[in-house]
Amino acid sequence: VMFAGVHVLQYKNNLGVIAVITVLSITLTAVRALSDRLLPSVVIHLVFNGLQSLYLILQPFVEKTEKVQPAPAIIGWLLRHVF
Repeated sequence: VMFAGVHVLQYKNNLGVIAVITVLSITLTAVRALSDRLLPSVVIHLVFNGLQSLYLILQPFVEKTEKVQPAPAIIGWLLRHVF
């Protein structure tokens, strides 16, 4: 609850992100409790944040290019400008 609570104000407008952070929080807590070590939780958190950072960096290159006009619009344009 403390881990998720720290992030709630940051993402107060996005319930999906809050839900993901809550699941991450429960996962990190369970890993810490089961392993009796902090390092596995730190690594999971690092990978989680690293994947998000990688997505943000690569997002402009992955976004789809300009949408192609549907056929009726192209045919209409050709009729107006060519014929």
